[in-house]
Amino acid sequence: MKQTGSMLIAVIGIIGTVVGAAQVHDRAVRTGLLVLCFMLIAAAICLLVMSYIGIWDSFHNLTVLRSLRVRRLFADGTTGSKYAKARIRSAKSIKIMAVSAHALIMNLKEDIIHSLAANSARVEVLLAAPDSEFVSDVEDTESSERAGHISAEIRAVESLLRECLKEARRIAEKEEAEVGRVWLGKYTTHLRSSLILCDESWGKLTLNLPPSRALQSPSLELVGGKGSLLERCLLHFRTVWDQMGQVNNVREVSEERLRGRGGSGLAT
Repeated sequence: MKQTGSMLIAVIGIIGTVVGAAQVHDRAVRTGLLVLCFMLIAAAICLLVMSYIGIWDSFHNLTVLRSLRVRRLFADGTTGSKYAKARIRSAKSIKIMAVSAHALIMNLKEDIIHSLAANSARVEVLLAAPDSEFVSDVEDTESSERAGHISAEIRAVESLLRECLKEARRIAEKEEAEVGRVWLGKYTTHLRSSLILCDESWGKLTLNLPPSRALQSPSLELVGGKGSLLERCLLHFRTVWDQMGQVNNVREVSEERLRGRGGSGLAT
């Protein structure tokens, strides 16, 4: 509405200026009116362009994104992976929450291994319980052909994490370094969006919108700060992690098997 009103004022001003210039015989005044006319035309074009690209809405969106400390937006979950890889390689604390995270961990496997070996990182992974009604519902929503696939992916992730630990230990022994630790938690109802959180200073939030898979869904790159969206993501992860620990749904991953009860997401 504001842009339409501004356009109308500009058009009326242009018409009035042209009419006025035609009736003025003083050359200097007429020249001034024509200059004003051209300025109004330029303003009208600017307003038209601003209206077309929605600059006011865009400015509002940028203000909100800045306040939430959202650094980048990605059209899908895959595009932001290169940023996650670099962050994970330097992180000492890695938190991942997803339905199965199979494709995610396959893509980030070498980076997780590096972080475990070089940084003695603590890795906490929250996945859906493979035999839960929640997983069955997600499979049905994504596709009838996905029945039983997500459960198999979740079980495969446990093996992937053991492989990460085994390879990290081999590298760490060469460097005479201490290898990090991996914890795996299972939830049944909590997932809202997929998360990768590094050192409480960086994160990637991917929207879960079945039937689209996470890799096909929009994602956001987050950075830390007071009132940031990253703070809320960390709080969500810690809350779910602690709840699952209380019901014995968190285990430490060893190179051979899952063992013991996991600690709080707040632990170091």
